Amino acid sequence: MRTRVHYRWLAVLIVAIALLALPMAASAQDGDGTGTGGSAELTIPGIFSMLLGSGGTTEEGAIAVGPMQFDLAALNSTTKVEGLTLGNGEFDWGAVTISQNQPVGSPALMISDSQATVGGPSSGYTSTATAHVSVQPNYAVQGDATVGITYDGMARRMGVMIGNGNLTANTVPVGVELQNVNTGSGTLTADRVLLTAPAAGASVDVNGFQTGSAGMSFDSLTISGPEVQLGNAAKLSDLTLIVHGPAEGYATEGAVTVELKAGDLASAQAQIGLMYDPYTRQFVTAMGNGSASVTTDALTIQLSGISYIGSTLNIDAIDFALPGMNIDGQISGVTMGGGSALSFEQAWLRYVPDPAAGGSFNGTQVSIQHVDGSYLVTSQVLLTPGGGE
Repeated sequence: MRTRVHYRWLAVLIVAIALLALPMAASAQDGDGTGTGGSAELTIPGIFSMLLGSGGTTEEGAIAVGPMQFDLAALNSTTKVEGLTLGNGEFDWGAVTISQNQPVGSPALMISDSQATVGGPSSGYTSTATAHVSVQPNYAVQGDATVGITYDGMARRMGVMIGNGNLTANTVPVGVELQNVNTGSGTLTADRVLLTAPAAGASVDVNGFQTGSAGMSFDSLTISGPEVQLGNAAKLSDLTLIVHGPAEGYATEGAVTVELKAGDLASAQAQIGLMYDPYTRQFVTAMGNGSASVTTDALTIQLSGISYIGSTLNIDAIDFALPGMNIDGQISGVTMGGGSALSFEQAWLRYVPDPAAGGSFNGTQVSIQHVDGSYLVTSQVLLTPGGGE
């Protein structure tokens, strides 16, 4: 009973507005008494304005009113009524849309572009309400998104949506970054989901994330681990693990930098990688940017540019020295494995006597050069002319 009374008063209000507007539109009528070809406007500056659009008709006692628009400056809103029909026991409309005219709020919370649309009784009052919300409660947190609520009047079902959502929270102990979050059709998607632990130096970075009734998927997932110190003997750093999504069969690749140290005697460092190929179901290990050194009173060895891929070990250079014997040397371009024997590009060995010994003999050097599949050996003696006088 209350609902009927409510509709009755609403119908009276709309009819009154229509009757007030129709005389102002009479000069624009077609002349056949069945419709209006123009529009009418009623305005109270700064308070209220109403625009009655063309298209109103009367047929068999029912009135179909053309689009009506109300601007309420005091309420910062515009209301538009479309498809209004009343008479002969019928009261319906296509859509009533209320739109926000100007943003409201503060830097901490700003609401803009708000809009609500309510369908008529024939649609079961199917409704949609959306608004763009921006938040920045402090310097470390800021976000924005279009949020909405939908109501399907025929199915009597409600839903919540998020569109183009972004959030950055540089907080401790965990920071969060979300890029382009969207919901719809039973799914939630995000271009990027980044979780960081600044104090620990760790992070989880997911790209192309999607979840819903069909399950969860992603384009890639990257895990960066913290630096791990194992006493004074070893350190693990730059830990990275990348897992590609189901479209690539969860192909995986990882890397870690390992540093080993035995006091002042020896040290080694290398980046070790591991790759998994889902199509061959094989693991491949690799090493790059490696170096090692051993230092004693009698011997010094320095290896640089160490890499291992597949079954081949490469060393850019091996430098060595025997300080007590005044001997030093270098072997460069070393290759081992890969179905071939040990090879190198060039090598040299040099002896330089103690300058305090005097004489014309300044040392000797033997060089080996790899040329066209063969090794060319040359020797050289360094003499000072007249040094024996």
